[in-house]
Amino acid sequence: MRLLSADYYVALLSAARHWGSAHYALQATQVMVERPRAAWMPGRLRVDFTAKRGVSRTPTVVVSHGVAPWRVSTREATLFDLIRHQSAVGGLESIARIARDLGPELSCDELTRAAEACGQVPVVQRLGFLLEQLQFRHAANRMEEWLANRRVPVQSLTLGTSEARSASSEVHARWRIRYNREHVETLKELM
Repeated sequence: MRLLSADYYVALLSAARHWGSAHYALQATQVMVERPRAAWMPGRLRVDFTAKRGVSRTPTVVVSHGVAPWRVSTREATLFDLIRHQSAVGGLESIARIARDLGPELSCDELTRAAEACGQVPVVQRLGFLLEQLQFRHAANRMEEWLANRRVPVQSLTLGTSEARSASSEVHARWRIRYNREHVETLKELM
């Protein structure tokens, strides 16, 4: 991987699988890099790349079991990336399943570190809302602390949609997230 990109880490569903949340059969390893690049096929392995500015700021750990050491995003940074790329990972329900698995092991300090690295208020809002719905209150409280003293406009829960058009749309006062009741019902079923 270092030959392909100096800054990289295993991300998204591949990182979630590393941390013990493996709900989906992956046909490729998902890797975050600084610049867009085509998929790579060393032998039978397929590596799909996702571009992200500031890859080097993302909290990672080095995993040294296996053939060679490699970097993977922390549990907390994985959740932020999943929220940012929700359409590429199966949507909110997929993220909620992973968050439910990773939630008991989340570190509030690492959440703050990942939020700082991400630096995107809408992502923190969405993750805070999700963590609260899944009843990870300490983690949700840390996201609320991060949002304090920042401008927090109303955002849709899911990317690329406008829940405002739906009759069942509501705005959560704490998170300023516009969501549909169906979202909350789905999340309750996962608990």
